[in-house]
Amino acid sequence: MPRVANTADGNEKGNPRMNIYVGNLAYSVSAAELKAEFEKFGEVLSAEVIINRHTGRSRGYGFVKMRSHVDGSAAVKALDGSQFHGRALRVDESRPDAEKRSRAATPRRGHAPRHASHGARARTHGAAETAAARRGGLFGFVRRLFSGGG
Repeated sequence: MPRVANTADGNEKGNPRMNIYVGNLAYSVSAAELKAEFEKFGEVLSAEVIINRHTGRSRGYGFVKMRSHVDGSAAVKALDGSQFHGRALRVDESRPDAEKRSRAATPRRGHAPRHASHGARARTHGAAETAAARRGGLFGFVRRLFSGGG
């Protein structure tokens, strides 16, 4: 049987680490509780619950990094849909950053591309809105009202 070499970071070749997305977390769940839940399936390198920086409250999702892809896959399979702190977890392998960026660049069905949304809306106003804009909008209406002009 061939021996598996360790890389500089202590990971085995052919058995890469696995980053896992964990969604629908209760707002009271801590990173330590999340880590403990995943440690049932193997070694957890890190666990974090994402916090809203303005409110200091959990955003309801987090990430777990497991040393072994095999252990991570077992955790995903076992925990996806399971109850944790009264909520059904959504657990899935985290997408690589490049894939996230390419998905964000493609418009969602029924939506204009992000870069053209404001300009496209400004050019597609109806005739009544365009006429109101020519007359000066609300400001023009008030000015005409007090100046006696029609």
